[in-house]
Amino acid sequence: MAYGIEAEGNWADFRGSNVSASMPNDSIGTNTDSYGLLTGHIVYAYNTVLLYAKEGGAAVTHNTYYVDTASAGTENANDFDVRWRSALGAGAEFRLNPQWSAGIEYNHLFEEQQC
Repeated sequence: MAYGIEAEGNWADFRGSNVSASMPNDSIGTNTDSYGLLTGHIVYAYNTVLLYAKEGGAAVTHNTYYVDTASAGTENANDFDVRWRSALGAGAEFRLNPQWSAGIEYNHLFEEQQC
């Protein structure tokens, strides 16, 4: 068993939008274009398999928010923010040959709690 720390940065294109309930001609949307993680690792290796858990981590995202008018095809407003949250994850990596490996990983970024 081994322990470590990992930092990673990722480009993304996570988008979502919906029609405004109060102004039906407007569309409100969000775009997350990058995120990063800093996590501690607990690693277990057996033969050609590496299993690991990510714990006690931090996640950061860059988000853009916008309001568009569908009929005019114009953007009415936009804003952006950078959010810090906590993260957990797990993964497995398999050695295919001495030069190549393949793996799978799951990361959960926790949402902000509303009071």
